[in-house]
Amino acid sequence: MYDSNDSHTIPLPDKIKERYNDPFCYLMILRIIRPDKLIPGIMDYIIEHMGQKFLSPPPFDLADIYKDSSPTTPLIFVLSPGSDPFATLQAYGKKVGKDK
Repeated sequence: MYDSNDSHTIPLPDKIKERYNDPFCYLMILRIIRPDKLIPGIMDYIIEHMGQKFLSPPPFDLADIYKDSSPTTPLIFVLSPGSDPFATLQAYGKKVGKDK
């Protein structure tokens, strides 16, 4: 398990699995042995127990987001490298007549 590139998919040895058979315990053991593989292990856990939809971000729909905003609840864009929502925001502003 320690030397594997896919440590988060390797089953535990039988003796350990008998005592710690809970999937969450597997994540704790994985954190001890290979902390670098904890994120992929957590992602697998979420997919298995909750579903893929909890890992996929929702599509960006400015019209839906704008409906939830108000003068006291503004839109806040958290930017990451390479993302630029200005063109989308400007196009939507022209569409609804708030581009001035």
